[in-house]
Amino acid sequence: MFNPDAGKPPKPYIPPAPPAKPAPAPFLQIVAGTPREEWGPAVERSTKLALSRRPGILFIVSVLSPEAASPAAQVKSLETLTQQDGQAVADRIVAAGAPASQVQIEAKTDPSSPKGRIRIDLR
Repeated sequence: MFNPDAGKPPKPYIPPAPPAKPAPAPFLQIVAGTPREEWGPAVERSTKLALSRRPGILFIVSVLSPEAASPAAQVKSLETLTQQDGQAVADRIVAAGAPASQVQIEAKTDPSSPKGRIRIDLR
C-alpha cells in the first residue's frame, strides 16, 4: 500500500484561541423607565464614593436600546432613551459633584437586551 504523505514533516496541531473574556460588569446599571426616586440616591452615593477615591475619574453613561424593527425606529428609540433616562442619569452625576467634563454620554444598540438600560462605567 502506497502512502502519499510519507516523507513529509508532520504538521503540529494548533488549538484554537481561547474565548475572549466577558465584558466587565458595569459600575451601575439602571433599567430604562425606572422611577428616579429608586435610582437617584444610589447614583448620587456611588458618584461621591468614586470621586472620593479618584477625583479625575470619567463617568461613561451608556444608553443601551434593544433592536427595533427598522433603522428609523432604532434611531427614535435611542433618541428617546437618551433624552429621557440617559440625560437624567448624567445630570444626577453632575449634581452629585462630578464636573460636566468628566461625564460622557453614548448611545448603542444591544440586541441581547429585551428592554432598554442605562449603564454607567468608570475609566
